Amino acid sequence: MSTSPVQWTFHTFRETKIFTVKNDGPDTSGALRVAIFGGNIPEDRLSLNFTLFQTNDFCPGKSLVSGGTCTVGVEATHTAENTTFETNLNVSADNSQAGGWAAPLIAGCDANLVPCP
Repeated sequence: MSTSPVQWTFHTFRETKIFTVKNDGPDTSGALRVAIFGGNIPEDRLSLNFTLFQTNDFCPGKSLVSGGTCTVGVEATHTAENTTFETNLNVSADNSQAGGWAAPLIAGCDANLVPCP
C-alpha cells in the first residue's frame, strides 16, 4: 500500500486533503481499514484535531486489485494553540505489509490561525 501524497502539512483551520491509496502489492488486498492514530496528540484529543471524511471512492472496506486505487479524505480541525500536532493516516488490510502504510499528517500551530511561538 502507498498513498499520494505521502504526507501532508495542514496550514489552515478546516483545511481538507484527499489521499489516493494504491495497492502496490502483487495480490488483491483484503478489506481496507483506515484510521488516524499515533504521533504527539493525546488519544482523547485526536478526533478534535483530525477527522476522516467520505469521498466518492472511499477506501474503508474495499479490496483493491494490484495497482487499484481508492481515496480517503482528511480534515484538519486543529484546536490547540501554539502547538504543532503530528499523527498518521494509516491504511492496512489483513494481507498487507505489517502495520500497513502510514502517511504523516501535520497540523502546524498556524492551523488555528494563531501566531506560532
